[in-house]
Amino acid sequence: MPELNYKVNLLPPKLQREEIVDVRRLLIITGVTLLIAVILGSYGVFIISFYNVKNELSATKVELTAINPVAARVEKMRAERVELEQTIDEYNLILKSQKQWSELLVDINRIMPVDLWLVGLEITYKQPEQKTSGQGSQSGASAQKQVSENSSGAKQPEAVPHPNVVIFKGSSRTVASIGVFINGLTRLPCFQDVRLDKVGEGTDGIQFEITAFLKGVN
Repeated sequence: MPELNYKVNLLPPKLQREEIVDVRRLLIITGVTLLIAVILGSYGVFIISFYNVKNELSATKVELTAINPVAARVEKMRAERVELEQTIDEYNLILKSQKQWSELLVDINRIMPVDLWLVGLEITYKQPEQKTSGQGSQSGASAQKQVSENSSGAKQPEAVPHPNVVIFKGSSRTVASIGVFINGLTRLPCFQDVRLDKVGEGTDGIQFEITAFLKGVN
Protein backbone atom coordinates (compact mmCIF):
# COMPACT_ATOMS: atom_id res chain seq x y z
CA MET A 1 0.00 0.00 0.00
CA PRO A 2 1.60 3.32 -1.01
CA GLU A 3 2.57 5.79 1.65
CA LEU A 4 0.47 8.90 1.82
CA ASN A 5 2.10 12.21 2.89
CA TYR A 6 -0.06 14.97 4.16
CA LYS A 7 1.06 18.54 4.57
CA VAL A 8 -0.35 20.24 7.62
CA ASN A 9 0.18 24.00 8.23
CA LEU A 10 -0.34 24.81 11.87
CA LEU A 11 0.44 28.55 11.54
CA PRO A 12 -2.32 31.10 11.79
CA PRO A 13 -3.97 32.08 8.50
CA LYS A 14 -2.21 35.47 8.46
CA LEU A 15 1.20 33.82 8.61
CA GLN A 16 0.47 31.12 6.15
CA ARG A 17 2.24 31.55 2.70
CA GLU A 18 0.36 30.18 -0.13
CA GLU A 19 1.92 29.77 -3.52
CA ILE A 20 -0.41 32.15 -5.32
CA VAL A 21 0.95 33.89 -8.47
CA ASP A 22 0.64 37.71 -8.37
CA VAL A 23 -0.41 38.42 -11.97
CA ARG A 24 -0.34 42.22 -11.63
CA ARG A 25 3.21 42.22 -10.26
CA LEU A 26 4.29 39.80 -12.97
CA LEU A 27 2.88 42.05 -15.68
CA ILE A 28 4.62 45.11 -14.25
CA ILE A 29 7.96 43.30 -14.11
CA THR A 30 7.49 41.99 -17.63
CA GLY A 31 6.57 45.46 -18.95
CA VAL A 32 9.55 47.12 -17.31
CA THR A 33 11.84 44.41 -18.64
CA LEU A 34 10.49 44.84 -22.16
CA LEU A 35 10.82 48.64 -21.91
CA ILE A 36 14.43 48.35 -20.79
CA ALA A 37 15.10 45.89 -23.62
CA VAL A 38 13.55 48.28 -26.18
CA ILE A 39 15.58 51.21 -24.85
CA LEU A 40 18.80 49.22 -24.92
CA GLY A 41 17.98 47.94 -28.43
CA SER A 42 17.21 51.46 -29.71
CA TYR A 43 20.40 52.78 -28.20
CA GLY A 44 22.34 49.98 -29.83
CA VAL A 45 20.75 50.74 -33.20
CA PHE A 46 21.56 54.44 -32.71
CA ILE A 47 25.20 53.66 -31.90
CA ILE A 48 25.50 51.44 -34.97
CA SER A 49 23.87 54.08 -37.20
CA PHE A 50 26.10 56.78 -35.73
CA TYR A 51 29.26 54.84 -36.50
CA ASN A 52 27.99 54.07 -40.01
CA VAL A 53 27.28 57.75 -40.68
CA LYS A 54 30.65 58.70 -39.21
CA ASN A 55 32.41 56.24 -41.51
CA GLU A 56 30.45 57.52 -44.53
CA LEU A 57 31.35 61.11 -43.60
CA SER A 58 35.01 60.20 -43.35
CA ALA A 59 34.86 58.50 -46.75
CA THR A 60 33.10 61.53 -48.24
CA LYS A 61 35.80 63.85 -46.85
CA VAL A 62 38.46 61.67 -48.43
CA GLU A 63 36.63 61.81 -51.78
CA LEU A 64 36.27 65.58 -51.53
CA THR A 65 39.96 65.92 -50.76
CA ALA A 66 40.71 63.94 -53.90
CA ILE A 67 38.19 65.93 -55.99
CA ASN A 68 39.32 69.42 -54.88
CA PRO A 69 42.44 69.53 -57.11
CA VAL A 70 40.36 68.38 -60.09
CA ALA A 71 37.74 71.04 -59.37
CA ALA A 72 40.47 73.68 -59.08
CA ARG A 73 41.89 72.65 -62.46
CA VAL A 74 38.43 72.74 -64.03
CA GLU A 75 37.80 76.22 -62.61
CA LYS A 76 41.18 77.39 -63.90
CA MET A 77 40.40 75.98 -67.34
CA ARG A 78 37.03 77.75 -67.32
CA ALA A 79 38.68 81.07 -66.40
CA GLU A 80 41.28 80.58 -69.13
CA ARG A 81 38.52 79.83 -71.63
CA VAL A 82 36.63 83.00 -70.71
CA GLU A 83 39.82 85.03 -71.00
CA LEU A 84 40.62 83.43 -74.35
CA GLU A 85 37.13 84.18 -75.66
CA GLN A 86 37.51 87.81 -74.59
CA THR A 87 40.89 87.99 -76.31
CA ILE A 88 39.41 86.53 -79.49
CA ASP A 89 36.55 89.06 -79.39
CA GLU A 90 39.02 91.93 -78.95
CA TYR A 91 41.16 90.59 -81.77
CA ASN A 92 38.16 90.31 -84.09
CA LEU A 93 37.12 93.84 -83.14
CA ILE A 94 40.63 95.12 -83.94
CA LEU A 95 40.60 93.34 -87.28
CA LYS A 96 37.17 94.76 -88.06
CA SER A 97 38.30 98.26 -87.09
CA GLN A 98 41.45 97.95 -89.18
CA LYS A 99 39.36 96.85 -92.15
CA GLN A 100 36.99 99.80 -91.71
CA TRP A 101 39.83 102.33 -91.39
CA SER A 102 41.60 100.78 -94.39
CA GLU A 103 38.48 101.14 -96.48
CA LEU A 104 38.08 104.73 -95.24
CA LEU A 105 41.65 105.62 -96.23
CA VAL A 106 41.09 104.12 -99.67
CA ASP A 107 37.93 106.19 -100.11
CA ILE A 108 39.70 109.36 -98.93
CA ASN A 109 42.55 108.79 -101.36
CA ARG A 110 40.00 108.28 -104.14
CA ILE A 111 38.18 111.60 -103.62
CA MET A 112 41.29 113.78 -103.09
CA PRO A 113 42.02 116.27 -105.89
CA VAL A 114 45.44 115.99 -107.54
CA ASP A 115 46.56 119.39 -106.22
CA LEU A 116 45.59 118.64 -102.60
CA TRP A 117 47.59 116.67 -100.07
CA LEU A 118 47.25 115.80 -96.39
CA VAL A 119 49.91 116.50 -93.80
CA GLY A 120 47.99 115.24 -90.78
CA LEU A 121 45.12 112.87 -89.96
CA GLU A 122 43.80 112.74 -86.40
CA ILE A 123 41.13 110.36 -85.15
CA THR A 124 39.78 111.55 -81.79
CA TYR A 125 36.70 112.23 -79.71
CA LYS A 126 34.87 115.55 -79.49
CA GLN A 127 31.91 116.36 -77.29
CA PRO A 128 28.87 117.08 -79.48
CA GLU A 129 27.73 120.68 -79.29
CA GLN A 130 24.71 121.41 -77.10
CA LYS A 131 21.94 123.23 -78.92
CA THR A 132 20.35 124.50 -75.72
CA SER A 133 21.59 127.58 -73.87
CA GLY A 134 21.34 129.24 -70.45
CA GLN A 135 19.79 127.06 -67.80
CA GLY A 136 19.41 124.18 -70.22
CA SER A 137 23.17 124.08 -70.78
CA GLN A 138 23.81 124.16 -67.05
CA SER A 139 21.35 121.30 -66.56
CA GLY A 140 23.12 119.32 -69.27
CA ALA A 141 26.48 119.91 -67.60
CA SER A 142 25.06 118.83 -64.25
CA ALA A 143 23.62 115.69 -65.83
CA GLN A 144 26.99 114.85 -67.37
CA LYS A 145 28.67 115.40 -64.02
CA GLN A 146 26.25 113.02 -62.33
CA VAL A 147 26.93 110.26 -64.83
CA SER A 148 30.17 109.40 -63.02
CA GLU A 149 28.42 109.14 -59.64
CA ASN A 150 26.07 106.45 -58.42
CA SER A 151 23.12 106.81 -56.06
CA SER A 152 25.36 106.60 -52.98
CA GLY A 153 27.59 109.43 -54.19
CA ALA A 154 30.62 107.24 -54.98
CA LYS A 155 32.43 108.15 -58.17
CA GLN A 156 32.48 105.54 -60.89
CA PRO A 157 35.33 105.10 -63.39
CA GLU A 158 34.43 106.77 -66.67
CA ALA A 159 34.72 104.68 -69.81
CA VAL A 160 37.02 105.86 -72.57
CA PRO A 161 34.79 107.24 -75.35
CA HIS A 162 35.09 105.86 -78.85
CA PRO A 163 36.55 108.19 -81.49
CA ASN A 164 33.80 110.10 -83.24
CA VAL A 165 35.65 112.58 -85.46
CA VAL A 166 38.40 112.59 -88.06
CA ILE A 167 40.42 115.79 -88.37
CA PHE A 168 42.09 116.38 -91.74
CA LYS A 169 45.03 118.78 -91.96
CA GLY A 170 46.58 119.55 -95.32
CA SER A 171 47.40 121.98 -98.07
CA SER A 172 46.05 122.72 -101.53
CA ARG A 173 46.97 124.80 -104.53
CA THR A 174 43.46 126.27 -104.83
CA VAL A 175 40.46 126.92 -102.62
CA ALA A 176 38.25 125.13 -105.16
CA SER A 177 40.11 121.87 -104.56
CA ILE A 178 39.38 122.18 -100.84
CA GLY A 179 35.70 122.58 -101.67
CA VAL A 180 35.81 119.50 -103.93
CA PHE A 181 37.46 117.51 -101.14
CA ILE A 182 34.82 118.60 -98.60
CA ASN A 183 32.04 117.67 -101.03
CA GLY A 184 33.62 114.24 -101.50
CA LEU A 185 33.80 113.70 -97.74
CA THR A 186 30.12 114.52 -97.32
CA ARG A 187 29.27 111.85 -99.90
CA LEU A 188 31.10 109.11 -98.01
CA PRO A 189 28.70 106.87 -96.05
CA CYS A 190 30.80 106.94 -92.87
CA PHE A 191 30.50 110.71 -92.24
CA GLN A 192 27.43 112.57 -91.07
CA ASP A 193 28.79 116.12 -90.72
CA VAL A 194 31.81 117.72 -92.40
CA ARG A 195 33.04 121.18 -91.34
CA LEU A 196 35.80 123.46 -92.58
CA ASP A 197 37.45 124.75 -89.41
CA LYS A 198 40.49 126.63 -90.72
CA VAL A 199 41.75 127.89 -94.08
CA GLY A 200 44.55 130.31 -94.84
CA GLU A 201 47.72 131.02 -96.78
CA GLY A 202 50.71 128.87 -95.95
CA THR A 203 54.30 128.49 -97.04
CA ASP A 204 53.49 125.67 -99.46
CA GLY A 205 49.94 126.61 -100.50
CA ILE A 206 46.56 127.11 -98.87
CA GLN A 207 46.46 125.32 -95.55
CA PHE A 208 43.18 123.93 -94.21
CA GLU A 209 41.73 121.94 -91.36
CA ILE A 210 38.52 119.89 -91.75
CA THR A 211 36.55 118.08 -89.05
CA ALA A 212 34.35 115.17 -90.14
CA PHE A 213 31.99 113.47 -87.62
CA LEU A 214 31.57 109.72 -87.94
CA LYS A 215 28.13 108.16 -88.20
CA GLY A 216 26.80 105.98 -85.41
CA VAL A 217 29.25 107.33 -82.79
CA ASN A 218 28.10 109.81 -80.15
